[in-house]
Amino acid sequence: MDPTADSVEASSSTVAEPQPSVTPAAPQSEWDKHWEIVTKNPEDFSSWEYLIGLAEQPSAGPISAESPEADKANVRKAYDHFLAKFPLCFVYWKKYAALVLLMDGPSKAEEVYERAVQGIHNSIDLWIDYCEFKARHSTDEEEIRGIYARGAAAVGLDFLSHPFWLAYIQFEESKQKPGNVLTILEKTIATPLRDYQQFFDKYTQVAAALPVKELVSSEEYAQIEGEVRTATQDNEAPQTDEAVEAEVRQRIQASRLAIFNKNQDQIRKRWSFEFIKRTYFHVKSLDEAALSNWRSYLDFEEQEGDAARIRALYERCLVPCAMYEEFWQRYTRYLASQGDIDGARGAFVRATTIFLSPQRPLVHLAYAAFEEEQGQIQEARAAYKRLITAVPGHVEATIKFAQFERRSGKIEDAEEVLSSAISNTEDAKLQAYFTVYKAKLAAQHKLDNDAARQIYEEASSKFLNSKFLWTNWLLFEIHQTSDSALSYSKVLWEAIQTRSTLSSEEKGQLGQRYREFLLERDTTISALNELERELSTLIKPTSSSTSPGSRKRPIEDSGHSHSYKQHRTDEHEHSASASSAPASGYYGSWGGQQGQHGQQGYGGGYGGQSQGQGQSYSGYDQYGHGGSY
Repeated sequence: MDPTADSVEASSSTVAEPQPSVTPAAPQSEWDKHWEIVTKNPEDFSSWEYLIGLAEQPSAGPISAESPEADKANVRKAYDHFLAKFPLCFVYWKKYAALVLLMDGPSKAEEVYERAVQGIHNSIDLWIDYCEFKARHSTDEEEIRGIYARGAAAVGLDFLSHPFWLAYIQFEESKQKPGNVLTILEKTIATPLRDYQQFFDKYTQVAAALPVKELVSSEEYAQIEGEVRTATQDNEAPQTDEAVEAEVRQRIQASRLAIFNKNQDQIRKRWSFEFIKRTYFHVKSLDEAALSNWRSYLDFEEQEGDAARIRALYERCLVPCAMYEEFWQRYTRYLASQGDIDGARGAFVRATTIFLSPQRPLVHLAYAAFEEEQGQIQEARAAYKRLITAVPGHVEATIKFAQFERRSGKIEDAEEVLSSAISNTEDAKLQAYFTVYKAKLAAQHKLDNDAARQIYEEASSKFLNSKFLWTNWLLFEIHQTSDSALSYSKVLWEAIQTRSTLSSEEKGQLGQRYREFLLERDTTISALNELERELSTLIKPTSSSTSPGSRKRPIEDSGHSHSYKQHRTDEHEHSASASSAPASGYYGSWGGQQGQHGQQGYGGGYGGQSQGQGQSYSGYDQYGHGGSY
């Protein structure tokens, strides 16, 4: 038998075996691709805009009532998710309402408008659009009037709200209600508005066409009429009823002119603040000039003392400045100072759930401290946990959470917070920092020095080069008041020399601190002399310290060399950084005192000061990561 033939036959048999068919994966649609992008990065505003454009112009043609249900669903999905993330984008609310009107009719469109004015309650354009929509699609005059009244309450104090007031007046004129028009005009001539003159001119025109008794309430009319008739009697000059009415009309007009003139003064005071380039929300940063103007404007309104105007300006400010922690902190402090705890809580919730991610932690921390002060311990704890979950290992969040649990009497829970932070970060410097704080909790609040010493001992083998840990351990030992402080400190100094991997300079700095301790506490000279010999090999004298005629003593003789003073400063910072109770730095004001045009206070307890957005720890970046000791 031919072996070659067998081989060919086997080969043919193999080739003939049927192969399983593989269906190629369907290509990802443009919609699905961009939906995946915004899902992974919901902060990407440009991708959201592109996705909305895809939803509005599907392959089947522009959205209408006849569009495929899948296309309609994409419109709702894109807008609902986008506006949940960016609720201050009033233009998109208007576009969404218009699309829903096309797809589902007026009833569903009105639901969108109602969501819109909840999402951004002080948008002038949005309220005008909603009112005009209602006027087109409702035959209930009082219902329409109610929407206008709500809009007036929401935006009427805005300096730029004159377009809304004009729309409101036009509606009442279309219904031939001159009395209602006059009531609206009474409000506008007393409200600081940019285009204010036209409202007084309109008031004068409308008032001239109405009977004098319709210009004011019956009580005010009776009062003015009584004054006119009394003046007539005093002059002993009899006048007709027509003359009395004419005089009453003049006095009413004069009183409104006085209101207008007073309002004009208020407008002049605010005019310089109103050169605002961006009054709308955008993810792009504002320039410093714009931020400074908002600060000054808020200062001014607070000095004026009109609570309604102050709140209106804060809410107006928090549209373009929604991404800035300082304005949210300032607003919550103001509301709480006025006794409006619910209002402050509402502002905190808006800030922390919509506008400020945990990567901007100041307001999140301030909210937790606020709830703690209100006695809402569970909500405070939940706020800390949300933040820690989102930014594990964050220095300020971790320490403040541990402080919170300590104040709540839960030392073990505070220790667990620190232990979890140590486990959840790979940054050795952060681990050393949290370990020191954990040891301080044991010593200062559990009054267990042995436990604190054990924490230091176990950590020292892991963080051999951490000057921060060795410094705090040394401070812990030399601050003991018992006689054992001498023996424990001696053992520790030997460990610093033999076990630590600190530089000679760092060891010398710690040795100088140990020398101060021996000078103050030791009863013999031998240990001090031995230390001096050891320090002479670690610290090299400078030329100025040994030169003839130098007024400074050599470093070996001086306990106050420049390097030593610097070290003492560093020690103070390290000690402060691990302090277990800097609550007064933030607790009473939920985040520190307002500095000059910025925040201060959230870093003061940890060797630094907060500056800008999220700066929290000396040597660390704005998210509490990195840095050096």
